[in-house]
Amino acid sequence: MDTTSRGKQILHADHFLGDCSGTVPVILHRAAGETLCDVGCGTGELLRAATRMGFRATGVDADPRMVDAAGLGTPSGVEVHRAALPDISGLGTFQTVIANFVLDEVEQPAASAAALEELTADGGTVIATCWPETLPPHRQSVVDALDAVSGTDGVPGCCVRERFAHTPEGLSELLLGDTGLVVTEATIVDWTWRTDRKNYLSSAAVWFDKAFARLDKDTRTSVREAVTDKVVRYRLGETQLYRFPCQAVVVVAHKS
Repeated sequence: MDTTSRGKQILHADHFLGDCSGTVPVILHRAAGETLCDVGCGTGELLRAATRMGFRATGVDADPRMVDAAGLGTPSGVEVHRAALPDISGLGTFQTVIANFVLDEVEQPAASAAALEELTADGGTVIATCWPETLPPHRQSVVDALDAVSGTDGVPGCCVRERFAHTPEGLSELLLGDTGLVVTEATIVDWTWRTDRKNYLSSAAVWFDKAFARLDKDTRTSVREAVTDKVVRYRLGETQLYRFPCQAVVVVAHKS
């Protein structure tokens, strides 16, 4: 299957528009200027919303499937580049630079934060988010199930916790580093992710793809069953629908 076909599949997969999208309104409410770059843009949901608000938006993602999907789903004129933090030079500068749940996953968060600052125009804004120190229950349940059923060491694929403190203070310190940024807001936001069982389990396999890739078919089935048992309290009655409480750390910084 070519990358364009994979991009179409991803673009129409609901799980990529899942829990991370809850921060999009919060981020765009804090965005400023006319030009915007979403680093780690995924399928381009934030890019589309930013374009509707009048921003000239550009996307960057390390995954070629995401680049294809974002390119297919965004309006003409929106550029989407394949690049991975911290090596994202050559794109110019932007008045707002966004990293939505990206610094959780990169191997070099300090260097990546510096790259975000370099991408930001003088007087511009950097907006970064990460999961808090305690993962939302729908994600922590997957981690616990993987540990219990498969003995996966460290559950690779998402949210490496020890690289920086997942608090407003920790993310602020990461962004400040040796950069020319000044933090103006550091907070925690809440929302509810509404989804169904099929979508949720598909999401889990995406969030922790490296961990799931290690497992055989029977073990993956056992993990899914264990996850379903762990999140039963969030199910709406006897339906297959769930409501999960979510939180994220949001930090806004300005470049002087």
